[in-house]
Amino acid sequence: MNGKLEFGCDYLQIMRSLEAVGDTNGKWDPVADAAARLFLLQWGFSIQEIDDANKLFWDRLQKNALENDLDVVATRIADHIHDDRPAQERLVQQLAAVGEMDLKVNDEEQNFVGYFRDKLDMRQSEFTKLCEQGEAWAIALDFFGQQYAKNRKAS
Repeated sequence: MNGKLEFGCDYLQIMRSLEAVGDTNGKWDPVADAAARLFLLQWGFSIQEIDDANKLFWDRLQKNALENDLDVVATRIADHIHDDRPAQERLVQQLAAVGEMDLKVNDEEQNFVGYFRDKLDMRQSEFTKLCEQGEAWAIALDFFGQQYAKNRKAS
């Protein structure tokens, strides 16, 4: 199996798990899910690779073959980017953005994202700044989505 697609599948599992803890019904938010897949472009994925990683995720979910222990998945991601500080920062920003997509953050989401602060050995001040940037991404994506929907309705 292609290592990039494995990373993409792990990434989607982490993001979708974050979405689920943010929802009182444990459901995935389709807007946050779209943002997570969009963020894979920043990891160097092509549109086809994003589709392939998403398909791999769904195939594994249907076969009950996803890793049940999120610590294992988080460790694989952290190990993959352990020597790449910009990638670590990107991950925290993106986690914060997805957690903030509903424009409110609960304790579970904070703890979920905070888990990566510890996993990636970040200082609290650095982590807070990255989370603030992630929040800005969430607000910008929300604005973009509203404008896009408004323009689509008008045409």
